[in-house]
Amino acid sequence: MDTDKIIQDLNRRFAAPLPEFYQRRIIFWYDEDKEFEDKLDEVVLENAKVIALTGNNAFSVKKLLSVDDLTTNYLVYSPCVYNRPDDNWLLDVELYSEEFRADLISIWMDEMGLISNPAMRKQVKNYRAYFNAKDRCLKKGYRNPTGFRRWVKVAKSSGLCYTYAMGTWKSKNRHKYLLQYHIIFVCKYRKKLLTSKQISDDIKQFSYEICQRYNVIIRHMETDKDHIHYMIETEPTMSVSKIVNLMKSYTTYHIWERYSTYLRKHFWKEHTFWTDGYFACNVGNVSEEMLKKYIENQG
Repeated sequence: MDTDKIIQDLNRRFAAPLPEFYQRRIIFWYDEDKEFEDKLDEVVLENAKVIALTGNNAFSVKKLLSVDDLTTNYLVYSPCVYNRPDDNWLLDVELYSEEFRADLISIWMDEMGLISNPAMRKQVKNYRAYFNAKDRCLKKGYRNPTGFRRWVKVAKSSGLCYTYAMGTWKSKNRHKYLLQYHIIFVCKYRKKLLTSKQISDDIKQFSYEICQRYNVIIRHMETDKDHIHYMIETEPTMSVSKIVNLMKSYTTYHIWERYSTYLRKHFWKEHTFWTDGYFACNVGNVSEEMLKKYIENQG
């Protein structure tokens, strides 16, 4: 995507009406491969300031966005990659901000009509060499690689079937681990909000997005009227309470952004969706298959 197209898209995003309860818009431009780092000076927006993360200025940017300036629209260019959520000083700001990407992988995914999330981006990235040479391939009559064609078909037709294979032991930094948990969130006041297929599917999608962002695998997931079951797999660096906070914050923010009028009828002025508590227990290898069947039979 050229710079003019990027500026046009960003100006359109910043000119759009603000979500309810918001006084300004913050957009994080993610560019992990630094494809546009040398073109950032060309990006001048009509109704927003541009700031770039360098890896050393996260604290000053957080202070600017959270304390010094609470009214100005900002585009935050982020080429940074964090190994752990705790390393990201701007995590809380990102959770209530919007996302923008202009890299080639995002363009390819948009052309194929695929949902943009880390898992799908990783799959598409595996075929980067093929797409970079697509003109040559088309001239010679080549077709999409069989594996990729099959993956696209599954991703587009079964995007909400979040099920992975059985967990296996992992090795990292001289230790082995297999950390799997069964987690349940309950809707506030036991309201049966998840009987709506749209809300249920969106909650699943938002849960999937935030977990993929922080290397948490959702092995199985299903809703049942007023609660949702997850079977997750995580790394030793991520505590259960941290995962729960991330998932609740992210899903609540985005579900309110999409269904604010409907949810206000249930919660009035409370900007909430889940109860304060949660259920969590560890899962042993012996009981994993049984738990998988139990979760799949919910609803």
